[in-house]
Amino acid sequence: MYKKQERYLMWFAFIVAGVMLLSIIGRMFGS
Repeated sequence: MYKKQERYLMWFAFIVAGVMLLSIIGRMFGS
């Protein structure tokens, strides 16, 4: 159970980091 939770947390952190990078790139291209 703990391993599954850690895996979900890792995927969640990875997705959040990707969204943040996309938003930063969007701002750079936008401005």
